[in-house]
Amino acid sequence: MDSLLVWSVDPMRKVFKDDFPPQKSTRQVTMETVRGALAIGQIAVKSSHGATLEIKPFKLREGMGDEQITIIPRFIGFILINVNTPDTPVRPIAGCPLSGEIDREAPCKIPDPLLEDDCLRIEPGESQPIWFTAEVPCEQKPGIYRGEFKFKVDNHIESVPVELKIYGATVPKNFMV
Repeated sequence: MDSLLVWSVDPMRKVFKDDFPPQKSTRQVTMETVRGALAIGQIAVKSSHGATLEIKPFKLREGMGDEQITIIPRFIGFILINVNTPDTPVRPIAGCPLSGEIDREAPCKIPDPLLEDDCLRIEPGESQPIWFTAEVPCEQKPGIYRGEFKFKVDNHIESVPVELKIYGATVPKNFMV
């Protein structure tokens, strides 16, 4: 294994500590949303010898103009599950969200909370997911916003390209489901 692996992950997938990137993985994070909604994305980082990660908010820019949007990165924490809920089916098909309700047999650690920490130590061989969130104002100019998520790994900087496509549709401010 390389000393550091970084890959983009569908935000609807959970990243477990023992996960590896798929064979056809990329660092590029691509998000899409409409105005007045949230945009989400996710990457995972794995170090063969352990590492300290530092993250901070960053901006994406639309073309060469002045339009920007702020992306907030957050580490995803893990919750120890000692016992699975009785009579709940296990997912027999990897990656298929409709094939059952238990992702892993207990005892296990399940990724769940978004942490407020901007610095986190990952152990050797463990994967750490990082979640991206952007609140897109109703007035935001539609378009494709690009930039880089730069984060510190021990004493050097890693970079991940990020793209956010904002469509012209708008979710009303007082919209309730």
